[in-house]
Amino acid sequence: PNDILFFPGQKASAMYFTVSGTLRYQLLGQEDRYLSSTEWFCEAALWTDWVHQGRMQAVESSVLLQIDRVAFQAAVSYSHFDMHQARRYGTEFVFRMNEQAGFLTETTDDDVQLSDILRIDSAIELIEDLKAS
Repeated sequence: PNDILFFPGQKASAMYFTVSGTLRYQLLGQEDRYLSSTEWFCEAALWTDWVHQGRMQAVESSVLLQIDRVAFQAAVSYSHFDMHQARRYGTEFVFRMNEQAGFLTETTDDDVQLSDILRIDSAIELIEDLKAS
């Protein structure tokens, strides 16, 4: 308990899945979020150069599954099909992430502060559509 996984400003190198336990995510100006089993975070690290926006700390003894960015990219590159699907997903993820951050708009009224627990539903839907076909 109380172990810190990462802190703001630290370069991210992996995505994580919570297998068991509970973690607390703190992002300046927002309420703390608690993550438990089956939740994932830091997905952006797989698709782009990512710097942690907040702080992740164990609330209790926890088990995490880590997907290293470099190892992930090497693994999907072995199969043309997997690489194509990963590229589609990653492109959608980064485009929508940048859109939410306001990089693609002139006004700031629709911008959001990005976080390490960002989820992009339209990218997830690409995978769900693939599984359905």
